[in-house]
Amino acid sequence: MRRSRDGHESALAAPLGRADADMHGLQLHQGMQQLQLARELDVRAAFSGLPRVNAHWTHRYMKILVVGESGIGKSTFIRNLFASYAPDPNFHVNDVPQDQERKTFARKPQAMRTEVTVRDPERRICYHYAIQDTPAYGDGGDLRGDRQRVLDYVRGCDEAYRAAEANPARGAVRAGLPDPRVDAALFFFAPHSLRENDLDFARELAALVPVVPVLAKADAMTGAELAEQRARVADALRRRGAAWTFSEEALREAGAHAGSPFAVVSGCDMDLAVGRYWPVRRYPWGRVEALLTRHSDLPALRRLLFETAYEDLKDNTENRYYEYKASLAPPLVVKAVAFPIKKAARLAEVAIGVAALAWLGAHGRPFVTDAQYRRRLVADVHRRVDAARAGLRGQVARLGRRTRQARDAVKDTASEAAAKASGVAAKAGEVIDDVVPGKDKRRERQLRREYRNKPFWKLWGE
Repeated sequence: MRRSRDGHESALAAPLGRADADMHGLQLHQGMQQLQLARELDVRAAFSGLPRVNAHWTHRYMKILVVGESGIGKSTFIRNLFASYAPDPNFHVNDVPQDQERKTFARKPQAMRTEVTVRDPERRICYHYAIQDTPAYGDGGDLRGDRQRVLDYVRGCDEAYRAAEANPARGAVRAGLPDPRVDAALFFFAPHSLRENDLDFARELAALVPVVPVLAKADAMTGAELAEQRARVADALRRRGAAWTFSEEALREAGAHAGSPFAVVSGCDMDLAVGRYWPVRRYPWGRVEALLTRHSDLPALRRLLFETAYEDLKDNTENRYYEYKASLAPPLVVKAVAFPIKKAARLAEVAIGVAALAWLGAHGRPFVTDAQYRRRLVADVHRRVDAARAGLRGQVARLGRRTRQARDAVKDTASEAAAKASGVAAKAGEVIDDVVPGKDKRRERQLRREYRNKPFWKLWGE
C-alpha cells in the first residue's frame, strides 16, 4: 500500500511542478510588461513640456465705495450690479435705516457692505467683490462732517492694511486676510442737477481713490437732456482733476461706447419670462430694462469694473498704497541729520574713555599706592564722565527737537501750499464756468452800444 501511495504522489508531483513553472513564467511576463510601461511613462514625462503644478486656490479682493445723496437708488443699484454673480437672485443687500446710517458707518461699516464671491475652477481663483455703501451726505446739515467721515474711512482702510503688513507674520496678509483697501468709488449724480458741493466732494475723494461718475435715474431724462448732463459732469470733473480715465481697450471690450460718466437705470420689478433675474421699470408708456445696453450703461459698467479694467484698478491701488507709505516715512533730511548725530555721540563717549585712560597713565603712581586718593579720583572721573554724557545727551535731544520741529514745519508748509493750490484751482474752475465766451461777450457789448445810440422815436429792430 505504501508503494502504491508513493507512486501516486510522484505521479501528481509532475503536473504540479509544470503549473508552478507556468505561473512563474506568467508573473515574469507581467513584470516585464509593467517595467516597459513604466519606462514609456518616464520617457513621455521627460518630453511633456511645461511642468504640471497642482495649483492652490488663490483669493483676490475688490472693494468699491458707493457715494451719493439719499433716495438716489444706491441699494437697488447694488442688487442689479450683483444680479449675474449672486447664486440666489433674492440675495440680501446689507442696508440700514437712513436715520441710523451715520452711527452704523462710524461704528460698524461692514454692516453696510454687500459681498459676493465668484469661483473660477479652471484657474483656481476665488474673486471676492464687495460694495461698501456710505451714508447719504448733506441731509443732516453737517456737510463737512459727512464728507470727512467718508474720507477718513478710505484712509483707515489703507492704514489697516499697513498695520497688517507691518505684523511680523506679514505672510498672513497675502495668505488669508482679506484686502481692506478701497479700489474705486462710484459717485452718483442726481438727474437735472450738478451741485458745487458734489464736485468739491468728488475732487477731495479723487485725491485718495479713483472716482467713477454715475448718472443715476437716467430714465428720468430725455435723450437730449442725458447727453447734456453727461457732457456737463464730464467737463466739470475734468477741470477739477477728479476724472478717472479708463483705457480705450477696457472701454471697448466692456462695450462702454459712450464712456464716462455712466448713465444707469435700476429696477426692483422682475420679468421672470426673460430669466431668473431681469430687473425692469414699468411705466404707462412702456418699460425700461436695467440690464439692456440700449437702456442703461449698467451692464457695461459691471463688465468694466469686474472684468476688463479689474487689473488696472488693482495696479492703481498698489501704486497709491506705496505713495501712502512713502508719505509716512521720515524725510531724507531728517535721516541725514540723525545719523551723524548718533555717530558723533558714540565717538564722544569713546574719546572720553581714552582721555580718562591717558590721565591715569600720567598720574598713575598715587593712584596705585594711595587707596583713599584712588577712590576720590575714581569718583571724580565718574562725575565728569556723567556730566559730559548728560550734556551730550541734552545736545542730542535739543537737536532732535529742532529736527522734528523743522520736519513738522515742512509738512505744514506743504499742506498749506497744497490747500492753497487746490483752492486756487477750484476758484479758477468757477471763474472759467462763469466767463462768457469772447465772441458772445463782444456781441453783447455791440448790442448794448447800438441800443444806447438808437434814437428813441425808432422802434427797436427796424
